[in-house]
Amino acid sequence: MKKIFMLSGITLLLAACNSTKNSSGNNVSLEDTRWKLVQLNGKEVVAGVDKREAFIQLLSENSRITGNGGCNVFNGTYELSEPNRIRFSRMATTQMACPNLDSESEFFKVLENADSYYLRGDTLQLIRARMAPLAILIASNQ
Repeated sequence: MKKIFMLSGITLLLAACNSTKNSSGNNVSLEDTRWKLVQLNGKEVVAGVDKREAFIQLLSENSRITGNGGCNVFNGTYELSEPNRIRFSRMATTQMACPNLDSESEFFKVLENADSYYLRGDTLQLIRARMAPLAILIASNQ
């Protein structure tokens, strides 16, 4: 009986490491959540001309990142390590011509440069070298 309680405690502890509760009381996990980009290098982000929102999703099953930059779809891999370290690699993107690709290019550069993250409630910040957030994303259920 003692072993069952101990295993349950370890399982709960591990689950808590990658999730947090948002204001509505739901668990929000870094992985397997769709993260909508709302701020990039201190500037608010608005949906593109065709209303596509920039987002990322970290797929825990195979450590893949997928998303949309506002125009082009992208994917790659990611690696997590303690404490709150993240690294994106092997990034590939479609090459569609869209108006205002500057914001998308800036987003891709942020993904390339980010080396850590901060997760609180339903808000994710991507950071480099403990500086101001490069990007702020919010959990999205779309």
